[in-house]
Order: sequence, then C-alpha cells, then structure tokens
Amino acid sequence: MSVKDEYLANFPETQDVDDNGELDGVEALISTIAKRRKKSEQEIHDEIMNWTVNK
Repeated sequence: MSVKDEYLANFPETQDVDDNGELDGVEALISTIAKRRKKSEQEIHDEIMNWTVNK
C-alpha cells in the first residue's frame, strides 16, 4: 500500500487531496496534507513514520 493510501486510511478527511493527480512525490503530498490539517510538514512526516505496520 502506498503512503497516500495508508494516510487516507487513517485520515479520510484528506481523501480529495490529489484528486487531479497534480501532486508529484511524497514531499508534495505531505505539504498539502499539512496545510489541510493545519499542522507542520514535520508533524505529518512524524505521524507517517510512527504508524504501526499491521500486515
């Protein structure tokens, strides 16, 4: 599962973040999500890095 898919599974309110396929890469995705959730890019990065892998 991609980072975007994992993030959407945890935060469905960000589902429309790249509907147009305009984002290029993980950093752009993190930046957009950070703005949407009113958090810093570092906070979003830390959230992703601290996910528990349930596979």
